Amino acid sequence: MRKKLWQQFLEKGCAISPGIDIAGIADTFILTGGQIRDAWQEAQNLAGLRSSSGSAD
Repeated sequence: MRKKLWQQFLEKGCAISPGIDIAGIADTFILTGGQIRDAWQEAQNLAGLRSSSGSAD
């Protein structure tokens, strides 16, 4: 179930590297659906900040 949730969130316009092991992430990080959503939102926020600053730091 966690793998499916990760896939659903990552398919929402998120560019991810082709080698990402979604099953490994789902098995390693035992998160609720809400926590997965929060992690995805935080990643989106950080990616937005990174691209708007023009820096990878």
